[in-house]
Amino acid sequence: MRGAVLHGDGIGGLHERQPQPLSGASKAVNLTVDPRTMGWTTRVGYEAYRVDSSLGFAPYTSTDRIDSLFVFQEQPGSMRCVVLFESAGTLYLQHETGGSVSLVALATSRAVPSASTVASQYSVVAGGVLVTNGFDAPMFIRPWPLPAPSTSRKNCVRPFGAAAAGPPSVYRVRAVQQGSTTASPSGATALWVAQNTRSMPTWVADQFGLGFAKSLAGTGSSTTSRTSEYAWQVSYVTDTGSEGVLSSTAKIEWETEGLERYRYACMLEVPPGPFGTVARRIYRSRNYSDDTNIEGQSERYFVYELTNNADSLVIDGYQTAALGALAPQATSLTSFPASTARFSTMFNGRCWLDGGYEDSRTLYYSALGKPEQFAADGYLTLRGDAGNITGLYPYYGVLIVWREGGIDAVIPNDSGGFRVLPINKGVQCISPDSVDEVPDAGVIFAATDGVYLISGAVADGAVVDVRRISNDIMDTWGRVTQECLPRAVGRYCPLYREYHLYVAADGDDRPSLGLVWHVDKAAWTTREGFPVGSLDRLPSGNLVFGVNSPAVEKGLFVISGRRTTGRRQVGDNFEDGPAPTSRWKSPWLSMTSPQSKKQVQYVTLWVQTTGSVPVTVRVYKDWEREFYAERSYEAQPADAVQLPVLDSVIMDTGVPWERQQAVPLRVAVAVQSCSWFSFEVETQDDLTLVGWSVSYQERGTMTIEGRRS
Repeated sequence: MRGAVLHGDGIGGLHERQPQPLSGASKAVNLTVDPRTMGWTTRVGYEAYRVDSSLGFAPYTSTDRIDSLFVFQEQPGSMRCVVLFESAGTLYLQHETGGSVSLVALATSRAVPSASTVASQYSVVAGGVLVTNGFDAPMFIRPWPLPAPSTSRKNCVRPFGAAAAGPPSVYRVRAVQQGSTTASPSGATALWVAQNTRSMPTWVADQFGLGFAKSLAGTGSSTTSRTSEYAWQVSYVTDTGSEGVLSSTAKIEWETEGLERYRYACMLEVPPGPFGTVARRIYRSRNYSDDTNIEGQSERYFVYELTNNADSLVIDGYQTAALGALAPQATSLTSFPASTARFSTMFNGRCWLDGGYEDSRTLYYSALGKPEQFAADGYLTLRGDAGNITGLYPYYGVLIVWREGGIDAVIPNDSGGFRVLPINKGVQCISPDSVDEVPDAGVIFAATDGVYLISGAVADGAVVDVRRISNDIMDTWGRVTQECLPRAVGRYCPLYREYHLYVAADGDDRPSLGLVWHVDKAAWTTREGFPVGSLDRLPSGNLVFGVNSPAVEKGLFVISGRRTTGRRQVGDNFEDGPAPTSRWKSPWLSMTSPQSKKQVQYVTLWVQTTGSVPVTVRVYKDWEREFYAERSYEAQPADAVQLPVLDSVIMDTGVPWERQQAVPLRVAVAVQSCSWFSFEVETQDDLTLVGWSVSYQERGTMTIEGRRS
């Protein structure tokens, strides 16, 4: 009887739903897409961030589990970056200079996240990094220029938010007669400005000098005394251009006795601001006694700016006509409102933060272009029953707000404010570190019931699409430890065009299972043996991770195409770990019908290889969990000259170098009669699986009926 051949429809990713398509797979472990063939290649692994094996695990020898990780680029598109990470309650900056790497402890005694608590969140703000975690006060880091390892942490880290200023100290003014040589008493000044003299231009006389130049009644009058009264306030300006709350008022007054020819200049001492202050603004009132009819009027006007944080002495001789704009009102400057924020981001030119665990349905936003400056009415209260805020992410013209039971979108309105629109109800995202943008696809994130993709744009309250893209791997998703989803981490890798998600599974309390979504195939594979605890993206496009347990390895590692699993200590030496084991298992095949009995004869694997790559093939029948037979082969042509083996060819011997070549690897199968058939390929070597086919015979034997009860 003539046999039949079933050809695979390409070679796809995990597809656990039944019935499985010919393009699916029952297993796809430690594989990535080969861009030349669109097949699966085994060129995956991870290597130490510090490539010199003689360094061992330095400088991470004393670190524990890496709880959070952030790569900060100096500029968009720049290859220069710094790495921030947390371990055991200490926030480190990885300092790299002159080929050496060391760690600078920026903050200690920080809250250590539990297995079910979100780790610290990082966002780029005004050329620095804002760090929040819901327990400690938000922290602002400006790492350029890099501090030396021995430098105090004050050189690049400070609390976030513009601080309220301390009041200035104003020296008393002593009124003097023209020509007087009497010295001023201690703590007083007699700084006068001549009025309308021949030696002084008129514009100077009109602009400078405080108080009255003459009395009310004229010379010799017994009622000549007039009082000059002024008040000052100060504010601090941070290196982000934000202005803090004005200080309390400092006042001074003096009397003019007799016929005077002078106005006065007042001397103030302005206190320095905290670290991060780059300027101090001085505001002053008009003369209460002359320029207004309201005693003690509260308006303040800009008078001077100290453009540093060092000088303290200021002399104010500006008349009322020379004053600037009104000082910010109390409602437009308020103290930093989110002292225990969990989440933050930049959107619409403003810094957005949630209110923390105790105020978890409020979003605070800063003034435009001033990320540390907040107004009393600069907040939004989220309504409805979707619960607390669990993440923030800006996407085109909207701010996506994840909540415990839904998704909202913050959209600017025509009046310069903002409105909140619900865009999904029911999707629960509690994994803010899983959120990332996939180019030409949308925003991807892990929810409690799978992985979702938001695509399109928000218009009139509707999102084009919020869809689950993990329907094909729901059996695998069932292994996820739901209580530990807040510690799930995910990032898109542009180098390989794939999204990596690492979650705790099978009861583990830390990420132990990797799920990789390959954009070019719209298909999933899994990663095993990758100890990812935290994850981010390097400027090169590679993903860098911090280990989830320091028992075997310590520090940072890079996911790459090098077939190795990190670094191991063997005696006194450090060596590369073994190559990861890659596996691909076909879908369960019923050929023409599951009711007919088949005899499978051969499995042909189309692979690309560069030499004698060992390959193990296992065959399965009728949904049995244990394989029926196993054989090992070399990925060499069966009926042609063997290919040169990678790394063994001597180039000057006249042997031509061979590119990867497609090899049909034919595997003889003897599984007797079966209704369903599947095969599995496994290797630890360099191999690309391009396609497959199955040769079989049907003899007409069929299952008559089901089992009777």
